[in-house]
Amino acid sequence: MPIQTILFVATIMVLMVVFARLVNQLLMKTHLSDALIKADNPALGVAIAGYVFGVVLITTALLRGEGSGDMVQDGLIALAYGVGGVLFLAFISLFGFKLFHAVDYLEEIEKRNVAVGIVAAGRFIATGLVIAGTISGDAKGGTVLTSIIFFLVGQIALILIARLYRLLTNYNDTQEFISGNIAAAISYAGVMVGIGIAVGSGLRGDFIDYQTSFIGFGKSLLVVLSFYPIRQFLVQGVLLGGGFAPYGGKLDDEVSKDRNVGVSVIEATAYISTAILVTELS
Repeated sequence: MPIQTILFVATIMVLMVVFARLVNQLLMKTHLSDALIKADNPALGVAIAGYVFGVVLITTALLRGEGSGDMVQDGLIALAYGVGGVLFLAFISLFGFKLFHAVDYLEEIEKRNVAVGIVAAGRFIATGLVIAGTISGDAKGGTVLTSIIFFLVGQIALILIARLYRLLTNYNDTQEFISGNIAAAISYAGVMVGIGIAVGSGLRGDFIDYQTSFIGFGKSLLVVLSFYPIRQFLVQGVLLGGGFAPYGGKLDDEVSKDRNVGVSVIEATAYISTAILVTELS
């Protein structure tokens, strides 16, 4: 890789992270260094890690494009899309937290609720995947309006599928988060990231026309259907030895009652690895 390209990539990455830090400090209304080091807030640290991960996903999608050959022009375009992506990442994720969980994210983070921090991190990563897919799909034939439309479609799909999928559990996710159940938070974050991978994959690629793009998007979402047998049969039946259950079962008891973090990590990993496997091979 030419030295000019390395410097270009490094500069864009640093600028994006610095801007993301400023946005996050504005939302948190506190200096991040003080909150992370002096106050030693683990909930904030986990959430910030997910936020930075999302920013890197967006930046990588921006830098993967062909470019025009003019580094100044490409840099300005990358920063413009990147700034928009970071703002969407921050505000849409926080808005979704308030709307669908009726939880004040900032207040829970200040209370050092690590469970909420984990869910927030999962939401940041999932939203970052959706934004990355949207940006990469605008490489040819699309416009800024195209990117906005498909981002909104992807974000709606992400939220609705996550909400519908969590109906499989016999416990209230929100109540578990508020009570500090880390196992339930990891389980939920895993679902969000897995769905984010599927949605982002469906948005990726060059824009041809709306009909073709929406058909391809719909096909990519079919991967989510595999999460049900993975959860109820593979994780619960095979790995936990709890047998198959169409709803609830031993897995839910381990997560909600025993707060078994080990089990929830396996569950979350199953969702993410399945999404990666299916989307990469399709």
